[in-house]
Amino acid sequence: ERIRRGEHAEFVQKRLAEAAASYREAMTSARHPIQSAYARLLLARVLEKSGDESQARNHYRALLPLPSNLADEQGMPVWLYAASRLVKARSGREEVLKRLRGEAEALVWRSPVVAHLVRDLAEALAQSLPGVGPQAEAQALARTVIAALGQIEQALALQRDFASLGLGDARTEAAQNKEPLWIPYGEDPWLVSVARQPGTLPTLV
Repeated sequence: ERIRRGEHAEFVQKRLAEAAASYREAMTSARHPIQSAYARLLLARVLEKSGDESQARNHYRALLPLPSNLADEQGMPVWLYAASRLVKARSGREEVLKRLRGEAEALVWRSPVVAHLVRDLAEALAQSLPGVGPQAEAQALARTVIAALGQIEQALALQRDFASLGLGDARTEAAQNKEPLWIPYGEDPWLVSVARQPGTLPTLV
């Protein structure tokens, strides 16, 4: 309710100070971390609109360490929104680079939308960070993310195409003492088959 009032004040009434007060109330009275994080993100946005860029950036920085499971209804981590605003404002870029570096290791388990945004941020940092060392690190990070994106997209394609690959039924092959069928899949080929452990259903390997 406090967020609803704040958004009404921000977008309909154009009363930014009133909106900021509602977002602050929402942030302090939240019952779950995602509610608090989302309210802080909205507060930073309205402070930015009000011209209080210093306070806005402080709130964005406070969101950077949050775990990626604190996400909106589209599955986008709240910290990524904050990182985007900081990169656009050319503020806290080293902190954003550090956060992206930690995220890259788990990126293959994220959605393509998240991976694309991480890639865009890494590429923006590579163009804007001062100093050869940070730029080179951001460029290397962008390449890592692009590689992860390739794996994500290939995994999704395999999920879509798996039924048409003609791999057969692992239970039937096991009963006939047949070796599993392995086939190459994708531009960067994966060897794909189905396997069955005793007492389990077939699994993709």
